Amino acid sequence: MSDYETHVGKVRKIKTVMGESFEDKCKMLYFNSGGKGEYYDGILFDEFYNKFIRIGEEIYKIYDNEEKECFDSFCELSENGDGTYSFSTMFYNGGTCLSEMLAEEIKKIEEKENE
Repeated sequence: MSDYETHVGKVRKIKTVMGESFEDKCKMLYFNSGGKGEYYDGILFDEFYNKFIRIGEEIYKIYDNEEKECFDSFCELSENGDGTYSFSTMFYNGGTCLSEMLAEEIKKIEEKENE
């Protein structure tokens, strides 16, 4: 059943090491996060959608995610100066999810930085 969800936590871009492909990083994160079974493209974001966000070829990890009660849609991000963003978001889960809400706000911040 669909309902409103409110989440408060942090998100951080995961750095890749030189020569590491996007899929290599995804595969490593999938198995390190407890992924079971055969790996395929996209399974990290399918199975762990409340832990990882994909924005283009970048991966963000969600930390300290705490669910609260609230009944109005919004998403607020603020930079912490240590490479993380603190977030507070609320949404109707019949039309979106945590990773989509965070991805939209991160894209807005990155677009402003690139102007």
